[in-house]
Amino acid sequence: MVRNIAKHKYIYLFIIVLSIIGFTSGYLFYTFQNEETKTKIIDEINIKEELNNSFNNFSKRTKEIGIVFISGILIIPEITNIFKIYYNPFEIGFIFNALKTYNIKFSLLYSLIYHIIPFIFILILIRLSFSISINIIKIIINKRKNIKFKRKLRILLKKYILISLIILFYEFLIFIFSGSINSYLMTIL
Repeated sequence: MVRNIAKHKYIYLFIIVLSIIGFTSGYLFYTFQNEETKTKIIDEINIKEELNNSFNNFSKRTKEIGIVFISGILIIPEITNIFKIYYNPFEIGFIFNALKTYNIKFSLLYSLIYHIIPFIFILILIRLSFSISINIIKIIINKRKNIKFKRKLRILLKKYILISLIILFYEFLIFIFSGSINSYLMTIL
């Protein structure tokens, strides 16, 4: 694991820096809104009604996993994955700051459970899709049948499927326990 991180340290550094920039931008974007806009945002979010419903992000995550995978395979749309590295933390920062008006503990728990943990898994998938793209390019450039690259691609695909299953299992658990989680969050609110 540590060797893998050291091997891909520049990719991880890029992902972390871009994610921090995205989170900070989203956080500051909400901060610099005027009070009337902030009130409209809080009214639109209507968190109390949101918490009364069960969360089912299973289809959303499945779609997201598919898009990240297809972008990695097709190589050129990999730019959308780079955009996700920025936009998802932007969204998390915005939501975190908006919900902070209720309670910081509530905001942190809500963001962590429903946004940050799935985002971390998506980041892992994006890193794997980068590696898949690089490996596909190596296979295309190296016209002879190189078993090493194909074996590595097979291992990357297995890792991708495993992480995808973990994300979907997490979303399934959230769906099952969302009533309990939401009632706990309502007590904090």
